[in-house]
Amino acid sequence: ANRARFLPCRLSFDAQSLHTLAEPAMMLARASLRPLRCAAKRSLAVDAAQLEDTAAQLLKRHGVAGVQAAVIDAGEVIPVNGGLADVASGTPVASTTLFQLASLSKPVAARRALTRFDADAAVNPLLAAHGSPWRIEGQDGWGDAVTVSHLIDHSALGLHYVPGVPESEPKPSSLELVSGRAEEWGYAAVECVKKPGSAFAYSGGGFLVLQHLLECALGPEKALAPCGGRFGYELDGAPTGESLVDFGFDVPEGQTHAVGYRDGGEVLGRLWFPPFAAGAMGTASGLGEWLCGLSKAHRDRGDGMHAVARLMLERRRDLGAGAFMGARMGRGIFIRDVASGDPRSPDRWMLHQAANDGFTAVWKSKFYGAF
Repeated sequence: ANRARFLPCRLSFDAQSLHTLAEPAMMLARASLRPLRCAAKRSLAVDAAQLEDTAAQLLKRHGVAGVQAAVIDAGEVIPVNGGLADVASGTPVASTTLFQLASLSKPVAARRALTRFDADAAVNPLLAAHGSPWRIEGQDGWGDAVTVSHLIDHSALGLHYVPGVPESEPKPSSLELVSGRAEEWGYAAVECVKKPGSAFAYSGGGFLVLQHLLECALGPEKALAPCGGRFGYELDGAPTGESLVDFGFDVPEGQTHAVGYRDGGEVLGRLWFPPFAAGAMGTASGLGEWLCGLSKAHRDRGDGMHAVARLMLERRRDLGAGAFMGARMGRGIFIRDVASGDPRSPDRWMLHQAANDGFTAVWKSKFYGAF
């Protein structure tokens, strides 16, 4: 993925979060939010206009086409936009402009799976029960030991990056993607490459299997339905509220999708990516609302999604995610402890990174500690 210049990006941040970030888009976010350092200590007041002015300066300095961000301040989601969604037409980035979420799709997909399946359930029996002709294979019977949790914590399967398919080409099915029948687009068969749960290695392949499993269980339309409500909705019911994350590819009528660019400003044609692994679209504010809901569900024992949120944000033994991300792996989400005023009780943050051709993004938000 190209992460340097001319990358429209989308970011969601907590107003208290200003830790070291990498890559130009992340540097943009850190610098543009720097004015919040003093404000956060006083009142967490967010001056969106000041941030947008700062963003405009940084976009010009680093050659980035546009940015869409959201600051979460005491549960309120504040949009911050800058630059252009489409350089050729001069269309500015708005808070409603849709961006590719890339790997920020993964946490939303993980929540959807944990609503439907037990985290410790073995995947192959679930595939069989829901009529899939495909099974996970691996040496020493490892394929049969893969659980739903292994799919979303990157501890069993291969295929790090999922390649894009040109918009004009037929889109491969989830069965074709996992079984190696989409090799022309760079998709070898997904296999169990190590003893499940033994080591971390970032795996888009796990989310291809997750998509295939949910499509078999629910049908593609329901499995890939838009995510509505602050932390999603029960899969067997209708979406509630405005869509926050859309797993579809077609841009809804009346909305605009940002254009991706390579270094030097070369326009990228729109690419299709597998929805759960990297293909969702949405806005920074929409994802900010989703994160607010996740944080609330984690804190509130009476919330209907409390058990799912606890599973996702469980601080687990590090299997190698620390070297990759500087954080531990929960389920679908990375987790990092950050020093607080009490050395015995650090604050805890959730975060995730993302990059598709032409787009890059990151989010981080505190979910445990003093608020």
